[in-house]
Amino acid sequence: PPAPAVQAAAAPVAARGSPRQFDELRRMSVRFLNDHMGPSGESLALKIEKAQNWTELTAHLETSVQFLRSGRGEAVAREFAAKFLEQLPT
Repeated sequence: PPAPAVQAAAAPVAARGSPRQFDELRRMSVRFLNDHMGPSGESLALKIEKAQNWTELTAHLETSVQFLRSGRGEAVAREFAAKFLEQLPT
């Protein structure tokens, strides 16, 4: 069998973080999108709300950074990334 360190490195992204952390990060990121993008961010906010695991959530958060960058500028995109992407559990 692989060494424990190798097993830990291969752990699926979905296994990281608690359900509470997942729900909180998802809820807060949706609030941020709604506050900064209003109705134009609704479809992306819905995708975040429907995320079932960390992998899906991460993908939607990354898309949100690009969306915010184009709609609200680099500073807002960086703020979102710092609050949500950089806070993802490892």
